[in-house]
Amino acid sequence: MNSMPGIAGETNDFKTKWNLQIRQRLYGPQRQGDLDGEYIDSSDGYVTDELDLHRDHFAAAETPLVFSFGTHRPAIFRGLIAFEYIRPIAADMHGTGKLMMANATPDRLCWLTPMLDVLGAETDCNPRGEWRPMDDAHLLYRRALCKGKPYCFLMNTAFENFSHDLVARSMKRALAYGCFPGFFSHNASEGHYFTRPELYERDRDFFRKCVPLCKVVAKAGWEPITGARSGDEHVHIERFGDQGTRYLTVFNDSPERRDTTITLSLKASETSPRAGPRQARLLDERQDDGRAGPRGHGRSRAPAVTRDPTCSRAQASLAACHHHGRRPLICPGVGRNAWDGRTVVGSQWPVAGGQ
Repeated sequence: MNSMPGIAGETNDFKTKWNLQIRQRLYGPQRQGDLDGEYIDSSDGYVTDELDLHRDHFAAAETPLVFSFGTHRPAIFRGLIAFEYIRPIAADMHGTGKLMMANATPDRLCWLTPMLDVLGAETDCNPRGEWRPMDDAHLLYRRALCKGKPYCFLMNTAFENFSHDLVARSMKRALAYGCFPGFFSHNASEGHYFTRPELYERDRDFFRKCVPLCKVVAKAGWEPITGARSGDEHVHIERFGDQGTRYLTVFNDSPERRDTTITLSLKASETSPRAGPRQARLLDERQDDGRAGPRGHGRSRAPAVTRDPTCSRAQASLAACHHHGRRPLICPGVGRNAWDGRTVVGSQWPVAGGQ
């Protein structure tokens, strides 16, 4: 079935799902409530056939045709069907000040992103009990396409095998890239996380600590140029904020202890004072007994950071940069100290280590 709006006929798939009557019922003067906008599920169209070979549909396409690699026959690519399906709905929503949200994008398709305001995907960091989170390249692909738009994860996993520690690690990874963590179901229909108080009460401390930080960096907005360099390829830095307060997240994407130098290089045109190198010791994951844990187990400890001989440990915290007029650094992790929206004082927040 082709969901392009221009498919001939009094009734087609698009007209069944989006038409004037639906718009009036949901957003007109007689609406039953105020909606924020529309949500598109499975927006990449991965559940449908890749090519539409029906020649009767070709004239309806406003985007270019493609061809089959195997038969060389002309066709309509399902990704462009998704584009033409979403475009008029987005135009209606944005024309009335409403929002567009979609699941499963950007992934296979990049061109849906400009029409959407909130994006995300269902994911499983722990398939069959093996910790395999989304890596840096795939996270940056999504972050770069979305720029400052919110990107949200729904964890679809067997939560019986998803421990308190794995919840923390998934949240730290999301925070490092300015994404929002979320939890759903192992099969998208049963055992929903938020119907199980034994799970969400167990993890409530992480939500209270991590979600406010996610909001801080998401509101600031991701920027492609960090103005900072890490001396270790496994320690990643992302920048959030262009005007006003700027934030850097520092993420140790390995299970090992990392000693690295983080160098800030600010231009004279920027409002922050001259920045120099900052030594950061990113500690590896440990088990509860203090021994070094294997890959995928345990948690990292708080970073020990030095800036100059007159700087105290609290002042030199990776996150406590406002004291020096520097860009604040957020250390994605879980700790015991309160976050004031900008800095951590005497940080016990571990740099996110070991995935």
